[in-house]
Amino acid sequence: MTKKEYTRRRLFYGVLVFAAAALVITGVAIWLLFSTLGASSGGGVTVAEVAMSPLSFSSLMVDGEEVKSGETLQGAGFVFDSLEGDDSGRVSWNGVTSEKLSLTVSGILMGAQHLSRFTYVLTLPQGVIDAAEKGYLDISDFYDAEEGTFKEIALSLSDDGTLVTDGAETAFRFEFEIALRWGPRFGNMNPSVYFDTEGLGEPLEEVMGVLQDLRDTVFEGKDSRNFRPTYTLTLMASPNS
Repeated sequence: MTKKEYTRRRLFYGVLVFAAAALVITGVAIWLLFSTLGASSGGGVTVAEVAMSPLSFSSLMVDGEEVKSGETLQGAGFVFDSLEGDDSGRVSWNGVTSEKLSLTVSGILMGAQHLSRFTYVLTLPQGVIDAAEKGYLDISDFYDAEEGTFKEIALSLSDDGTLVTDGAETAFRFEFEIALRWGPRFGNMNPSVYFDTEGLGEPLEEVMGVLQDLRDTVFEGKDSRNFRPTYTLTLMASPNS
């Protein structure tokens, strides 16, 4: 085999493996839940703000995209893909899509002088939960596998934002990051790195099979052209009793 033929074959395998690993997950549905001051129901979104509620959200953003109550963000989400710039080895970057495992959430909570507790819950799609059970992903920060429940994460009023007072009104300007992680099957690193380092000894056929299974698991065996896993972020602002 000539050097040119070897290079062409290596690139072919890289593209083939990458195609099996390309996972563009879009759609983050935002539910605003005001503890006892609001409610959610069914498969859709119901936000019932009580007129006398002392708390209210404004300028809510996810990855710089404005969130409107009851609407799904199509541009925000997680991407399980190779590292940007990783153009060497068996699993490589295609120059277009790359890993995105975190979201940045920001906004303003008005009436914060009445705020007692500020928490959120990230509800993950079943395919992502199944992928974590196989060791592909680490979602332990947000999901209790033993209990089968999603965790309620408390935000710090001092570390995750700033309280600003203007006369009798106080606003809490918050910003925090939500991040998933790669699981132990990949040594807790991106597969494009793992399979070219610690997993270098695994046969190419097995690599392709694992990456295809990762994709199929996240998409729950459905056609990715018509199905997008949906993540639901619930923000809960509890007023003083």
